[in-house]
Amino acid sequence: NPPSKQPITQNNFIFEELGDATYAVRVEKFSENDGVLHIPESYEGKPVTAVLKWVNPKIKDKFNVKKIIVPDSVLWIEEEAFADFRNLEYIKLSDNMLEIGQSLFDNCYSLKKVVLGTKIREIAPSAFSGCSSLESIELPSTLKQIGNNAFRGCKSLKEVTLPQSFEQIGDAAFIS
Repeated sequence: NPPSKQPITQNNFIFEELGDATYAVRVEKFSENDGVLHIPESYEGKPVTAVLKWVNPKIKDKFNVKKIIVPDSVLWIEEEAFADFRNLEYIKLSDNMLEIGQSLFDNCYSLKKVVLGTKIREIAPSAFSGCSSLESIELPSTLKQIGNNAFRGCKSLKEVTLPQSFEQIGDAAFIS
């Protein structure tokens, strides 16, 4: 749903109210010294259900992010929202997300560990492409599809176990 009101800026985030009494959030800037980006779970008592791309995708602040925690209120993250976070090492995603979007973590060279939600059904094309430090990823039992080039260039990824529910794998999904 498109935002229904004027965006509100607070605590380094821009909140955009959606038509269904929920909010989308966009990171405006990142200034935490510990390197941990906590996506807010709610705003004004209403859940944050979507994460949008940064206001300025070239912003240098994103290079200071080492860890991202996405709360279970989040159902969807915009494509490429965390692409090129070169120092990102760890991400914990919402247990309520159904899909990892296209190029979501593209070229996150330092990403070593990803904790996927337990309901993920699809990993879109190029989702983790270029994550050359990614060592392990546990795929949930709900996963059915992995898109083209999803893990292309993940040369540190030595073993992946596909769940029994798995149905389709895209071209060059695991080529390094």
